[in-house]
Amino acid sequence: MKDLVTATEGTRQVEMKEQAVARECMQELNEIHAAQTREDLGAEAKLNQLIRELETLAKGWAIIAVSGAELLSFEDDRSVEGDSF
Repeated sequence: MKDLVTATEGTRQVEMKEQAVARECMQELNEIHAAQTREDLGAEAKLNQLIRELETLAKGWAIIAVSGAELLSFEDDRSVEGDSF
């Protein structure tokens, strides 16, 4: 009977250790998920910033292109007017 009590107590201690390790693993896994979430949010924020910067640059290039075309058109008009004199 004493052996049975000793074996049962040993089993209980092993189970308690397993539960403690399982809790620790879950805590670590939760921390990993939280870190991944933070990293994903940071990457998404950076991507949005880069998209905004790209859109701003694209608008700037469009303005430059229109201004350049207007300047060329103006110069063409002046050269045509100059030829008629």
